[in-house]
Amino acid sequence: MVILLKSVIAHIFATTALKTMIVATIKAIAKAKIIAFLVAIFGSLLGSVPLWAIIAPALGLFIAYQVATLPERMGDRVSSAVRQELTGKFDSISRDVVNEVVGSLTGDTIKKLAKDIASEALTSEEFKNSIDELGR
Repeated sequence: MVILLKSVIAHIFATTALKTMIVATIKAIAKAKIIAFLVAIFGSLLGSVPLWAIIAPALGLFIAYQVATLPERMGDRVSSAVRQELTGKFDSISRDVVNEVVGSLTGDTIKKLAKDIASEALTSEEFKNSIDELGR
């Protein structure tokens, strides 16, 4: 029984899955130790500096970059979105707009516009001069 148990354990250790798990575990432990070491070193060096003094310049640069590139990024996104929306629909949208404009101009609206134009023309000195010249 002991010999059989030894051969089963040896077989388990020989499998690639176990080897992969062991290597992954060792890498994870090593990464954690390296990160802890770096944090300890930089923490002691920067321990007297307030956190805002470290973060503020980086945040300021990031915000300045975002503000500087906003028009270009916005132009690219908006123009491509508008182009995609209008592709193949421009003719129908134009027809709909023209139909709405013409439909809103009823007979009363046209009469009112004509009266406004006529009253402005009658009060215009240029129009009066033109009528006088035609009468001569």
